[in-house]
Amino acid sequence: MTALNSLLSLLLASNVTFLSPANEIDVTHVRTNADVFESSPKNDPEQPLFLTPYIENRDIERARFLSKVGKLPNSPDVPSYSGLLTVNKQHDSNMFFWFFPALNNDTKAPVILWLQGGPGASDLLGLYVLHGPYIIRKNLTVELRSHTWAKEFNVIYVDNPVGTGFSFTNHDDGYSKDQDHVADNLYEFLQQFFKVFHEYASNDLYVIGESYGGKYAPAIAYKIHVAGPPAQIKFKGIGIGNGLSDPETQMNYSDYYYQLGLIDRKQAEIIRNAAEKAVQHIRYGSYVQAREQFNNIVQDVPQEAHPNYLLQFAGYNYAYNFLQTEEPEDHSYYKKYAELPEFRNAIHVGNLTLNQPDKVRQFLIPDVMKSVKQKLVTIMNNYKVLIYNGQLDLTLPYVLMVDFLSKVEWKLSDEYKNADRKIWRLDGKDEVAGYVHNVGDFYHVLVRSAGHMVPYEQPELD
Repeated sequence: MTALNSLLSLLLASNVTFLSPANEIDVTHVRTNADVFESSPKNDPEQPLFLTPYIENRDIERARFLSKVGKLPNSPDVPSYSGLLTVNKQHDSNMFFWFFPALNNDTKAPVILWLQGGPGASDLLGLYVLHGPYIIRKNLTVELRSHTWAKEFNVIYVDNPVGTGFSFTNHDDGYSKDQDHVADNLYEFLQQFFKVFHEYASNDLYVIGESYGGKYAPAIAYKIHVAGPPAQIKFKGIGIGNGLSDPETQMNYSDYYYQLGLIDRKQAEIIRNAAEKAVQHIRYGSYVQAREQFNNIVQDVPQEAHPNYLLQFAGYNYAYNFLQTEEPEDHSYYKKYAELPEFRNAIHVGNLTLNQPDKVRQFLIPDVMKSVKQKLVTIMNNYKVLIYNGQLDLTLPYVLMVDFLSKVEWKLSDEYKNADRKIWRLDGKDEVAGYVHNVGDFYHVLVRSAGHMVPYEQPELD
C-alpha cells in the first residue's frame, strides 16, 4: 500500500480508513470518453489547443475529443486529456492542464487539483517525478508508476500560476502578484474545466498544494468559500505538503539545523540573526527584504542567496532532504522529455515554451513572505484539511509547521493543542510510517524517511 495513498485517505475518505493496496496499473480495460465521440478533425499539431472557444460555442463534445492526449513517445498509453483554457482574455492569459481520470474506473472517485509550488514550478514535475502514472528514465523512455494517485483518484495537473510551465500570458499584467490573483485565475480555470468534464462536477473536489502551494491551496479554497463553488462543484477540502503558509512563524531554522548537527553554535547564531531580521521585515511590511533573508537561510533560489548559509556552513547544494546534498538527477528528466516534438504534439502544446520559474517568481517576490493564515483558518473551520511534512526536509521542516499551527486560532484550537500524537502504521504492517495529530477533520502528519518531495521519496513503505 502506498504511504501517500494511505495518507490521502485521511483527507478524502468519509471516515478514517486506509485504502486498498495500490497494485500495478492495468490500463487495458480503462474506459475512455473519446471512444464514444464522433470522428472529428484534429487540432493542428503545430499549434496549441485552446478549448475556451469550444466552450463558448457550447461544442463541449468536440472540446473533449480534441483534448484527448495522443501517443506519447517511448511511453505506454494511459487515457488522459490536455489543453489550454483562457482565464483572462484581456491579458491573453492561458492555463495548461493535463487530466487523468481514475484508472480504476471509479466514476465517483474524488477529483484532486494538484498545485506545484516554486513559485513557478511546472506541474509536469508533480506528474512525472512525484505521483502521476508515468516515470521517465534517463534514456527518456517512460514506464508506468506502480503507485500513483491517478489509480484511485481523478487528478488534474495544472501549470499555475499563469506563466508557469506551458501556461502563458502575453501581458505583464497577466502575471500574478498576490494570492488573490492566483485564486481568481484558478477559479475561472475550474469553472471552464468542469464544463468540459461535467460528469466530474458532482464528485468531491480536493485541492492539494506542495511547498509554495501551501499558499495556493488556501487561496483558491477561500475564493471558493466566499464566491461559491464554480460550476456547482462539491468542494470538500485541501491538502498541504511541506507548505509555506505563514513565514513569520515558520522561521526558527537556527535551532532545527543545530539539533540536526548541520551547524555549530556560532553558525546557529548567524542564522538566528538572519531569521530575526526576516521576521522584523515581515512585521514592517518589507516583504522583499524578508524574502532575501529567508532565501539566504534555505537557498530557495540558490543563485540569489548571498550568502548561502546551507552551502557555506554545511556543504548542501540541495535543501530538500537532510540525507542528500545534491539534487537527484531524475528530477530534470521531464524537462528533456518535454522538448520532444512528439510529446508536444500529443499533449497539444505545439510550439509553446516550457517556461522557467524566473518571471513568475519575479512578480510574486513581494508575496512570498506574506501569510495566508487567516484564509487557512476559514478553511480549517469549514472543510477537511490535511497537512503533511517529510521528516527530512530542510526547506520547510515539520517542526516549523508545528510552530505555526500552535499559533493558529480556530474552532478546535484547544482540542488540537491537547490532542495526543498517534503512531501511524499502514494496514497489515509493523513499520512506523509516521505520526498523526488529529482533531475533527484536521490532520497534521509527519511522514518518516521523506524530505520535501514526500510522494517521490515515500511512494511505498515495504
